[in-house]
Amino acid sequence: THVLGDLISLALQIDNSFIELIEFAEILTPYAVEIRYPLFEEPAIEDAKRAIEIAAKIK
Repeated sequence: THVLGDLISLALQIDNSFIELIEFAEILTPYAVEIRYPLFEEPAIEDAKRAIEIAAKIK
């Protein structure tokens, strides 16, 4: 799955520290899934910058 919330839920079964990432899952999931398809609407520059900042924090 590329649904980040689902992946985090699985990780939580092993390590509770992943709970910190739940809030970011909803923001980043469209970049993991929807962007792969041609009908995906490009994000606004500010939204893209925010997603990059979040991804850098959790990498």
